[in-house]
Amino acid sequence: LDESLDALAEVLAGQGYEARVDDGTVVLANCPFDALARRHTDLVCGLNRSFVQGVADGLGCDATARLEPSDERCCVTARTTD
Repeated sequence: LDESLDALAEVLAGQGYEARVDDGTVVLANCPFDALARRHTDLVCGLNRSFVQGVADGLGCDATARLEPSDERCCVTARTTD
């Protein structure tokens, strides 16, 4: 499953995210939509979560994108489903 998370991180990196796999979770160090997210947080973060989930689904990656807000990174993470 780590290979599918690596593939997800790689595709997201190609879309402007600073994505990495950390302990079984795809973590996004940045948000490409940061300036807009500050003004329209709920809308942008929800769309961002849906985008990451769509990429995971398109890759056949068994991961779930979640909203996990943090001041240190993007609010979206993705973990494999158990």
